[in-house]
Amino acid sequence: MTAPTHFENGPAPMDMAVFLRDLVHELANPLNSLSMNVEILQTLIQRNSEPRAGDAIERLRQDQLRLEHLLRSLRTYATALAQPSRATIDLHELIEEAQAATHDEEAPAVAVVVTNEESRLSIARTAGVCAIAAILRNAAEAGASQVTVAVESAAGKTRLIFDDDGPGIDDRAQARVLDAFFTSQRDDAHFGLGLTAARAVARAHGGDIEIRKSPNGGARIVFAIRDSAESSLA
Repeated sequence: MTAPTHFENGPAPMDMAVFLRDLVHELANPLNSLSMNVEILQTLIQRNSEPRAGDAIERLRQDQLRLEHLLRSLRTYATALAQPSRATIDLHELIEEAQAATHDEEAPAVAVVVTNEESRLSIARTAGVCAIAAILRNAAEAGASQVTVAVESAAGKTRLIFDDDGPGIDDRAQARVLDAFFTSQRDDAHFGLGLTAARAVARAHGGDIEIRKSPNGGARIVFAIRDSAESSLA
């Protein structure tokens, strides 16, 4: 592994990253208190068998879960912004860590197939894992069961091409899917920050993200980053 190098186009917006990190910390304290008190109330209600109170507690519980999802999304976004340096890393390692991250969050499982046997890229490790996890999570939550990843290197950039076998993204959603807080999901547990964070990672590495229709019928996400002097594609 080579020594880390700074991003070519300057540091990530650290002020925003610090703000988000502090915001997550401040929100976590009342959320922990809410969680503890919900558990206490649930115990008391079970003893007294009061159905209306039970309904109210269930609504509180759903609000608690929603806040937990929001904090996780904000933490991911802050991580995407806060990574200051690169290292040359094997793509398979990044994907394995990204899969582990999504499993820890109890997201739907999705199989990943990498078409390149050996691929290395220059990227900030934690930010790279966050970006790939967001892309895999997006595919899984859309109903995909498998994501195929291909790697291309040309014109000074490395492109990770993610093709899933899900239903794809409709034209209206495709125009907004990278906007912060936009989500096509109908439940309250999604906040539309995952792909926004992935785009922040790509841009911090001198690249960007494109959303297209996959030849397989699902969605295609192209995650491109600018190569550094140490970047290589085997």
